[in-house]
Amino acid sequence: MELADLKRRIKASQFQQFKPKSLFRVEDPITGRIVLVSPNRETRHAEIHREDAGTTRKREDCYYCSGKTPSTLFYVDNNNKLKLLEETRSMETALASLKGKDKSKVSTYYKMLENMPSHTFPKERWAARTFLNLVPSLTDDPELSLVISISPADHYRHMHQLPKRVVSAIVVSWQAIEKLASSNRLVAVPFINGGKRAGAGQSVSCFHSQVYITKTPLLYKQIARRRKKHGCGVCSILRSRSLTVYTNREFKVMAHPAPVRNHSLLIAPRQCVPQLETIDPDAFADALKVSLRAIKSLTGVVPGYNVAVRCGKSIGHIHAEFVPKTETNTPAGFEEATGLTLVTEAPLKVSKLLRKLLS
Repeated sequence: MELADLKRRIKASQFQQFKPKSLFRVEDPITGRIVLVSPNRETRHAEIHREDAGTTRKREDCYYCSGKTPSTLFYVDNNNKLKLLEETRSMETALASLKGKDKSKVSTYYKMLENMPSHTFPKERWAARTFLNLVPSLTDDPELSLVISISPADHYRHMHQLPKRVVSAIVVSWQAIEKLASSNRLVAVPFINGGKRAGAGQSVSCFHSQVYITKTPLLYKQIARRRKKHGCGVCSILRSRSLTVYTNREFKVMAHPAPVRNHSLLIAPRQCVPQLETIDPDAFADALKVSLRAIKSLTGVVPGYNVAVRCGKSIGHIHAEFVPKTETNTPAGFEEATGLTLVTEAPLKVSKLLRKLLS
C-alpha cells in the first residue's frame, strides 16, 4: 500500500467524521500539568455501562462489526498484507440524508448510525480494518483519531482468545499508521482499552484498538531528556532476570519495576529500536496475548485493562505498558499532594508468581 494512497483515502473520508470544536487544553500554572477538557466526550455513544458490567451487544448490533463507521481506510488480510479495497457501501448516503438537518449535536450522528443499513464487507477474508473514529473527542487538526477493529467473527473474544494472526494484524496496522504519522512529522500513539467490563474505558463491546496521530506529547519529551541523561530505561529493565515474566524470540514481558497500578507489565523488544516498522508483528502479538493470559491466570477474570504503546524517535526504545485497572490504586490525600504512586504488590513478587502461573 502506497502512503499517498492512504493519505488520499483519509482526505476523502474525513468529512464523514463529526468533529465538534469542543476540545481545549489548559496548563496547570503550579505543576505544569496539561489537562484536556472535552465536553463532547460525555456525549459519545457507549455500549457498555456500569450498570450492565460484563454484558455486550450482540455481534449484529455492534457498530464496528456491522460497519456503521466511516469508510474503511485499509484492511489487513490473514497474511499480514495491507489491502485497499473498495466497499459496496459507505457513509455518503447516510450523510446525504441529513442535508438540511441540525448537525450540531452528537446525538444526531448516533441516530444516523442506528438507521444505517448493515455493512457489506469484502468476500476476501481479512483480520483487521482501519477507519477514522466517527466522533473523535481528544484530537484537533492536524491530528487524527483512528480505530482498528477485527473481523466480526471474533466479536465475542478477548485478546488472549484471538488467533495470533488477528492480534498481529493489529500490530501491522499500527506500523502503517506510524509511517503515516512520521511522514507528517507527528507521533502515532497506539493503545487498547480492553476488558469488556464497566470501567474498562471502551465504548464498543468488541475487541479493538485506537491510534491517535498527534504532536509529540509532553511525557515523550520527558522520556527523551531522561534517556539522554541516564541512558535507555527500557534496556535497563530488560536486563533484570528477576523481573522477567516471559520471553519469545524478539520480545520480553517484564513486571514493571515502578508500576502505576498493581500487576502492571512492561512489554518491549530486546533490541533497542525506536519504530514499530522494525519489529516482527507476530512476536509482539504473542507478547500481548501472553500478558493478558498471565493477568487472567492471576485474577481469575479478564479485568478492564489498558495497553499503552510508546514508539518513535523521542521514545528511543519501543515499549508498551500493560496496566490492569483495579480499585486498589485509588490515590489518597498524600499521593495527591506529592504526586507519588502507591501500589501494594512488590514487582519481584508479581514476576515470580506470573512465571509460575505461565509455566
